[in-house]
Amino acid sequence: MIWDISYCSSKFAYLLNIFSNLFYILTALFILKIFKDNKIKDTKSKIFLALVFLIGIGSFIWHIYSSKFTFFFDSIPIAIFFVFFLYNLIYKISNKRISIIVTILFVVLAGLSTLLFQKFNGAQGYIFVLLFFIVVMIFVFFKNRILFNRLIIIFLLFLTAIIFRQIDLYACRYFVLGTHFIWHIITSFAIYLLIKSLY
Repeated sequence: MIWDISYCSSKFAYLLNIFSNLFYILTALFILKIFKDNKIKDTKSKIFLALVFLIGIGSFIWHIYSSKFTFFFDSIPIAIFFVFFLYNLIYKISNKRISIIVTILFVVLAGLSTLLFQKFNGAQGYIFVLLFFIVVMIFVFFKNRILFNRLIIIFLLFLTAIIFRQIDLYACRYFVLGTHFIWHIITSFAIYLLIKSLY
């Protein structure tokens, strides 16, 4: 099942996977500071801020106790964040109609990929996001070169993060801390850059 995800089983890795979620909370605090400094108070910004906090809290709960129930604490805020970001990104470079169509297409395809491909230790959804992101970047390339350059950096960060996420069990044989915590650190920074790219 989609919640059958394995991590490095050492006690040190377990604790580090829990507390490395603090990077998401720190990211939310940095974003909050930016919004306050620039007097940004719109609904979109409040939603982004809430989602980053929820990603950190949800992942914290999931890593403390993994179950069918807590899986959704971890996955739902992340899924909503990607959908909300995609909608706002496409809207920034096109119009509301196109952003709705692209977002609906993303949700449908992401759902199918998550259900049909379950051999990636829970990373199938993230791999799909990365592939979809490539298509979006091609679209952005012809619309906004500055934004495209920012997205390239974010894409490379997510790609690196997924690699560390996927080698966690293998690395655990040689490195007691595993590598999943690096996924938390890199993605928290990538999330910060994603939000910043919209402003």
